[in-house]
Amino acid sequence: MQAHFEHRLTHGLSLTIAYTWSHELDNQAFDTNGGGCGCQNPRDPHEWASGTTDQRQSLAIGYVWALPSAKVAPVLGRIVNGWTLNGLALIAAGNPYDILESSDTQNTDNQWERPNRVLGEKLSVSNRSIDAWFNTAAFAPSILEFGNSSRNPLVSPATRTVNLAIMKDVQMPFSELQRLQMRFEAFNALNTPQWAAPDANLGDGTFGAVQSTALNNRELQLALKYFF
Repeated sequence: MQAHFEHRLTHGLSLTIAYTWSHELDNQAFDTNGGGCGCQNPRDPHEWASGTTDQRQSLAIGYVWALPSAKVAPVLGRIVNGWTLNGLALIAAGNPYDILESSDTQNTDNQWERPNRVLGEKLSVSNRSIDAWFNTAAFAPSILEFGNSSRNPLVSPATRTVNLAIMKDVQMPFSELQRLQMRFEAFNALNTPQWAAPDANLGDGTFGAVQSTALNNRELQLALKYFF
């Protein structure tokens, strides 16, 4: 399902909102073009589950706003007026990922060995943190047998970023075709950590803990651009 809203430029404001709800199922380990079944049992390769590119919800909000002019002295007006604010906010669900064994407990020399699910243990934890993103007690080693944990049972952290930019064009007094653009940009302006998927290999000392971020923290950029 896709929904799109567009507010065309009026009163200096242009706004676009796009929302997508989707669900992707596949029977292989990677994306559609990546190939590879990711199966622990080569005699049963077609195990349908949510694919690694499955992203249930995605929301994008983009806007451009020519800031209103202030009634000030002409000299001051050249400084405070003429600025444009634009930005992009992205909110998206995470992607499914697999839980695997960090060692060859099945004695099959297969990189896709999955553990067993522990009866009565939920996948979620009540107080989620980067040190305990899911319930590690829900998984147990599959010793000399194929694990019964399903493929891609968990979903990576969501993405929530806000990018901002403020800019101004200064017309050159000696030519109508030439102008100087001043631009200040902030990527991930709110400096919200965008966590990567946690360690998903049973047997690792960091199993279930987030070790890195998927995107950079706040980045600031100042630019000058001359048009001629």
